[in-house]
Amino acid sequence: MSIRSAYLIVAAATLTLCPVPQPAARHSPAAPPPAVRPETPPAPPVPSPPVVRRGTPSPSYPPHAPPVVSRPAPPPARAAGSGPDRPPPPVYDHRYGGAPAPSVPIPSPGRDGDPPGPPAPPAAPGPAETPGGAVPERTDARWGAPVLVEDFDGDRIDQSRWEVYHSPGAAVNPRTAEATTVHDGMLHMTGGFYDGKDLSGGVASRMSQTYGRWEVRFRGEPGRGYSLVTLLWPESQSPEYAEVDFAEVIDATRRSAGIYVHRGQSPQAQSLVRADFTRWHTAAVDWTPGRLTFWLDGRRTWDYTGPNVPAARPMHLTLQNDVVCNQWSPCRDATTPATVSMFVDWVKIYRAP
Repeated sequence: MSIRSAYLIVAAATLTLCPVPQPAARHSPAAPPPAVRPETPPAPPVPSPPVVRRGTPSPSYPPHAPPVVSRPAPPPARAAGSGPDRPPPPVYDHRYGGAPAPSVPIPSPGRDGDPPGPPAPPAAPGPAETPGGAVPERTDARWGAPVLVEDFDGDRIDQSRWEVYHSPGAAVNPRTAEATTVHDGMLHMTGGFYDGKDLSGGVASRMSQTYGRWEVRFRGEPGRGYSLVTLLWPESQSPEYAEVDFAEVIDATRRSAGIYVHRGQSPQAQSLVRADFTRWHTAAVDWTPGRLTFWLDGRRTWDYTGPNVPAARPMHLTLQNDVVCNQWSPCRDATTPATVSMFVDWVKIYRAP
């Protein structure tokens, strides 16, 4: 073997045993850490729209009539069975619109010559009374015999004498004939829910007359959302229509009654009577030319001779347990019983002498 070949073999072995050094890896300088940003508070949750399900029942105590902020214009001619629909004004002033009520009992008409008795102390409320059954006789030569006596002794209302209100779709004071019944010697007008709607009842006498005397013995159950009313309503409407509320028990506790006299757009005249109307009382009004005289249990409570005395046009009696919910009358709420009734024991009507 030549010296050149031996040299090449040794060189190849050397290259195999000695690895060739690799160049050092290049390193980039460390990048600075990212800036820490303050956490953004989470956005408040957006409430989901309510899910409306068909057939969901209405709340138990919805408002039953739109608020009324002023007395409406005279109503059009009353549809059959609808009854007078008007929100009453508030009772504030016992002395407004007429002579003040006397503090002593006044003899009934026909006994004007009898001397007045001594002042009587306020009567303490007695035990709850029951309907008297037969209508008590009235020995009053001035008014004579009554032309209508109704003691509700049957088992149904006499529709030859009384029109029963039925206006369940009315926006104010909705009524149903189902709410008006006769039993136990009384007329019952029962406010409550009928087919899911808060309704009540009322009746109107089919007999109307110009001047006379009207007497009603009644009581009512307490409860917000209902107003008990005995009133005279005109047979026909006109811009000078009149209305005489001779007992309007707005107070839900039934501890007072308002007396109101309306005529057209004139300010109403009003007075206030305090009594427990959950017990039996007899309210009455005498209407004579230029004068209205109001009575409670034989005591004269107010003489009114102002401009609102009705003109000489026929009026008839109406009895109403009205659904109310406005600025003057408290709405039904969770304290109201399931039903609230007005009871009428008897009615008597006299013609003017």
